[in-house]
Amino acid sequence: MKLYVINKNEPHILDRVIDSLYNSGVYDLTVVEEELEDYDSESEDSSTDMTKSTLELILEEVDKVCEDPKRVKNLVQEIYMESLKS
Repeated sequence: MKLYVINKNEPHILDRVIDSLYNSGVYDLTVVEEELEDYDSESEDSSTDMTKSTLELILEEVDKVCEDPKRVKNLVQEIYMESLKS
């Protein structure tokens, strides 16, 4: 999980949020601190559609880079579904 911190005005609140996330059992937490200007310019440049699922985004990339996307897509879907069961 990535936690983007744009303005760190009250560090004690951030510490409480991070502690709560770890206590809830989050496996991996990365805290990214960015200036507001950096965040705005990055979000404008980003072409990732946040309405699509992870699997949809992966399958779109497979279409772009593979010569035999059907076979690779089947494998990706199988692996993805198996990972959700764990």
